[in-house]
Amino acid sequence: MKKYIILLFLPINVLCQNSIGLPDIINYSKQFYNAGLQNWDIKQDQNGIIYIANNEGLLSYNGRNWNIYPLPNKTIVRSVAIGKNNRVYVGGQDELGYFTPAQNGALQYISLIDKLSPRDRTFGDVWDIVISNTDVFFRSNSKIFKFPNNGVVAAFNASSEWTYLGISNNKLYAHDYRTGILKFENEAWIPLSVNNILPFDEPVTCILPINNDSSLVTTLRSGVYVISKTGVSKIPFVSDQLLKNERIYDATKINNGWFAFATNNNGVYIADIKGNIIQSFSRSEGLQNNNVLSILYDNQGNLWLGLDNGIDFIAYNSAIKQLKPMSLEGSGYTAIIKDSRLFLGTSNGLYSVLLQNTKDLSFSKGNFTEVNNTKGQTLSLADINNQLLLGHHDGAFLIQDNTAQPISKEGGFWNFKPVQNTFPTPQIIAGDYRGLAVFDYSNGRFSFTKQLPGFFESSRFVSIDQDKNIWVSHPYHGVFKIVRQSDSTLKNYLYADTKGLSSLLNNHIYTVKNELVVGTEKGIYTYNKQKDLFEVSPYYQKLLGNQSIRYLRED
Repeated sequence: MKKYIILLFLPINVLCQNSIGLPDIINYSKQFYNAGLQNWDIKQDQNGIIYIANNEGLLSYNGRNWNIYPLPNKTIVRSVAIGKNNRVYVGGQDELGYFTPAQNGALQYISLIDKLSPRDRTFGDVWDIVISNTDVFFRSNSKIFKFPNNGVVAAFNASSEWTYLGISNNKLYAHDYRTGILKFENEAWIPLSVNNILPFDEPVTCILPINNDSSLVTTLRSGVYVISKTGVSKIPFVSDQLLKNERIYDATKINNGWFAFATNNNGVYIADIKGNIIQSFSRSEGLQNNNVLSILYDNQGNLWLGLDNGIDFIAYNSAIKQLKPMSLEGSGYTAIIKDSRLFLGTSNGLYSVLLQNTKDLSFSKGNFTEVNNTKGQTLSLADINNQLLLGHHDGAFLIQDNTAQPISKEGGFWNFKPVQNTFPTPQIIAGDYRGLAVFDYSNGRFSFTKQLPGFFESSRFVSIDQDKNIWVSHPYHGVFKIVRQSDSTLKNYLYADTKGLSSLLNNHIYTVKNELVVGTEKGIYTYNKQKDLFEVSPYYQKLLGNQSIRYLRED
């Protein structure tokens, strides 16, 4: 009897499940910012200006303009730090110094090489710059330089190779292959542990504060460690194996409990202190490429990514999130939440996902699945009498058990409106391609009854007033009031510029707070029953002005 083990890849698949809502991502290509491909470090000054260590020099962005400032020796800028007095410190190959504004406001470069001893002036690339109190530290693989505010520059040689320099909880740390992680105290580098528990060839890539007395340590290939009062130790981290595979190149703290890990192989992962993946961003979510060399959590709570080829901006602090079921490119037309499921209607069909109990629904995790029998153009969703109704290009449907069951296939249906405000309503009016249809409700189910005679306009926008008159707006034909006569026939009345509206064109009717309102090209109008005409609404005019209004919905 054969036995099979199939559990190997399941944990990583579970970890990689993304949130259903993601913020906008803006891509800046090399051709857009007009500098080098690779972007090694990112910082922001107190004025909000972004500074990036780029292959061709120091790259700056003020929200409108990109500028590049090469080093005198034209080498790659690997690191950047913001100091006092508007100084922007940079490190290149055998070059270090700072940019400062000249009298005309343009940045000018001041080299610090002449402050070094001649024997220390060949040091290779400067990979990290840290400002600690009044001192500035520069790290290359072979040396760490300390530039005091006043005094002689100190050079600290690596016992093997310096791989990291950073600050956490106001403590300055460095990493050397042979001696492990060290702390700077009393003008000397002191190892945190007697035994270096990190693999000899494993570089530290970032050290971030967890709380006042502990810090998170990321490595390129060996996952995550922690610095505590007892030294350096390995910690249980749910996504440790995943991050080992993806190679952590940089990291930043998002809030008190979340971290962002920039990787070489698969973009950025947002995780909590236990290692649970909250969100991920890669090419699938809109990044230009998956190799992230640097990351910044800016003053506005958004993320900047320096890529191996380009720069990306993630609007992480935006209240607006994108929902893309199954990564389809179709347009979104309608959405509703029912029975803890989110339904999204698109030009390609209807999709749904089970929601988790989260404060922000966009952070709920799950995979959208296609609702059976809904391929094609969806138009609307409505929850009436606890029945989920779908308006579709192919007809009207009832959604049950993630399957669409047809109620009517008599052409496309735009919408469904209950004839009364108390539920269950015995009847609904549906706007369709041919006019208006009636559905009756009995035995817990809606059924198609008839097409209303005498009205043949496509009825995409429908409202029912308190007198049960039906109102339909056609963007090119005006607004219609449809009144049922005593003999059950219908009489139609046209409302356009002769009935108070600004134009015959582009009128869209809705009901807000039991009041008929029309969005027009010149603001919002409300219906005056006594005068039987539409008037400019002083309330909405004060709120929204005379701008063109197409869509309204009562929240």
